[in-house]
Amino acid sequence: MLREKELVRAGVDVAALRQITVVLGRMGGGKWHVPATGSGWRSHCRHAQRLTGSPLVDVVEQVCRHCAPLVSASPGDEALWRAAAEVVAADKRVRRLEEQEAGPRSWDGYARVLWEAARHRDAEVCGLLEAWAGDRACGAGARQMLQAWEGVLERSEAALAQWRAAAPAAREATSVSGACDAVAADGQLQRQGLQLAAAVVDRSRWAQEPFDVWAAVRRAWSSARDRGGAADEARAAALRAVETR
Repeated sequence: MLREKELVRAGVDVAALRQITVVLGRMGGGKWHVPATGSGWRSHCRHAQRLTGSPLVDVVEQVCRHCAPLVSASPGDEALWRAAAEVVAADKRVRRLEEQEAGPRSWDGYARVLWEAARHRDAEVCGLLEAWAGDRACGAGARQMLQAWEGVLERSEAALAQWRAAAPAAREATSVSGACDAVAADGQLQRQGLQLAAAVVDRSRWAQEPFDVWAAVRRAWSSARDRGGAADEARAAALRAVETR
């Protein structure tokens, strides 16, 4: 649900959304309902008979869950509302990136944040709003919403650029993976890992899953190197991973 505080924080003009109205009604101070029409009113909500009203759409979080699927607005208003939801969602993701503590970044982490980046929704959001930018009734709101989206998109790209700048060189990250693959191909290392696991892991009926020494070493060492750590830092991280187990 969209909340005014989140909309304002994301740069959305709430006044445009307040002009969106839907036909709802309620008895007293309870939930809002979609007024029933005809004899089939029981099909969605037993409280919906003989209700009338037209409240602002920003009370949608107070709509009865049985009636919510039946709430409808004009196509232009619906486009504005959907775009506002996109802006708020993108703003939340960007703020999580902006509020993270500064420090080395891994390429695995970059792949995760890139997957959620606003750029992937740009074409859809712009197409949604541009179709109504010239409309007499909701054109001003669509244009303002487009500005809010472009602002969030710009911040998203800036956060991604900062992440890339804090990550190690791409060649170094690639060499980390290559080095691990080369070591993994060494049969002697695999045998040593199995021997070590057999020596340190309790094989009694209380034992949990077998300990894969190489997997623990590779994961810890690669993580340290991907974050830009030197060789001695990576080695220490690998040893700690094994010692902890």
